[in-house]
Amino acid sequence: MVFVILRKNDYRKVKMGYLEAVFFCLRDCIEYHLIYERFNNSEQPIEEDTISLMNMCSDACLQMSYVLWCKVFGSARNNRLHWTKYIGEAKFYSVLEGKYGLTRDAFEKYVKAVTTFRNKYVAHGDEYTNAVPVFDNAKKSIFALSDLLADSLNEFGSLESYCEVSGDKYSDIMQRFL
Repeated sequence: MVFVILRKNDYRKVKMGYLEAVFFCLRDCIEYHLIYERFNNSEQPIEEDTISLMNMCSDACLQMSYVLWCKVFGSARNNRLHWTKYIGEAKFYSVLEGKYGLTRDAFEKYVKAVTTFRNKYVAHGDEYTNAVPVFDNAKKSIFALSDLLADSLNEFGSLESYCEVSGDKYSDIMQRFL
């Protein structure tokens, strides 16, 4: 399987089609979240002077992963990359529930929770007392959409496989960083 690796955010700089832009946006979303996970799951002792930097990097990666996810799964009327502009709702929800076990109702509640987190905390710095949404449902929706776009984007490979490969890469990088 071949993965096309471009620098971060190349989907903004390169003129490309809708599907490629969605793919790179979601790939970056996954990468930011993988980095966030690696920062927070490090088993190495962290030196006192590094903790502040790690917290800032970790928080920034978490926030950016949700901002990117919302570009594709947030509001359909405000996001040019929204999934409904290419995939029918029935088809998407069929894969999301059939393969990943996430119902339409649960997904819609999750979208609301993520967009509220993004709007209140990330974008406006308002007081946010709810738990940060868990990323599992974000991954399920990304993988479901990736499955549906696979025929059109087969040269890029599966985002689910990419996630598995990149997780190991970031674990190694974190070991060197710390």
